[in-house]
Amino acid sequence: MSNIPPPGGGENPMQPPPDPFAAPASPPSMPQPPTAPVGYQPYPVGGAHTMAQPAKSGKLLAGGIVAVVLAAFTILVGLVIALLGDAINDIASDFGNAVVLIGMVVAALGGFGLAAGIGAIMRRSWGRICSIVYGSINGVLAVLGLASEPDGSSVVYLAMSVAIVVLCALGPATRS
Repeated sequence: MSNIPPPGGGENPMQPPPDPFAAPASPPSMPQPPTAPVGYQPYPVGGAHTMAQPAKSGKLLAGGIVAVVLAAFTILVGLVIALLGDAINDIASDFGNAVVLIGMVVAALGGFGLAAGIGAIMRRSWGRICSIVYGSINGVLAVLGLASEPDGSSVVYLAMSVAIVVLCALGPATRS
């Protein structure tokens, strides 16, 4: 009789509309949420408030290695000065025991640098700070050496001191 569809978009008017609140024919395939932990759960390593660790770079490691090399050389020079201090005192008796004392101070500075370099290699924050201090002290001494008597050894000493300061200042420490 007519080609006009019944109201409701072509559905059978005799069939009731589907119930929107009815349960679906099959359950959705969704993952189940994780269950809560039961009992005592210890905090993760580092405490409850752990922060993301910075990416490890080789700068602090390189600065620590340069500091160890320079410190070993400084210890060697300090010990040679201290051991030869008596012979220098015999030649020029004006200094007294000051040469031996200077040699011991130089060796002690090298010992400080050795400990700082090892701390920097181990990525400790105190090693990083001490290496920067050690490199700065050596840089000042190298500049004084260049001012009094410019030669190649002072330039190398200054370059190594600047390398320690720059590398340790740029390299992040990952442990306290």
